[in-house]
Amino acid sequence: MNFSTEVLKRERARNILTLCQHEEFVDFCALFESEFDRNLTELYRALEAEDGPRRRFLAHKMKSSAANLGAVRLSEQVRLFDVLEWPESRTQSLALWQNLRNEYEQVRHHL
Repeated sequence: MNFSTEVLKRERARNILTLCQHEEFVDFCALFESEFDRNLTELYRALEAEDGPRRRFLAHKMKSSAANLGAVRLSEQVRLFDVLEWPESRTQSLALWQNLRNEYEQVRHHL
């Protein structure tokens, strides 16, 4: 799997900015953060409960949200929770979740 090297695709962010005012972009970023925070917590709970359907639902939603923002690496990492064969061991699942959380923190730093 080829992963992107950019945390945020600058071209995608510029495209969003051309479609809206600065304040709207700030609101868009704030909405992304609040939704992603909530979904990240829910994904953790789904992993702990070994709830495959919930995990896939959340991963699909989070993947689209990250891609819309231009956070390609984040979107690619979330995709793993949607497409990998599960169940993995609980330890492996939580390690992948921690990698996802670390990438999300990188995105937040760049917003």
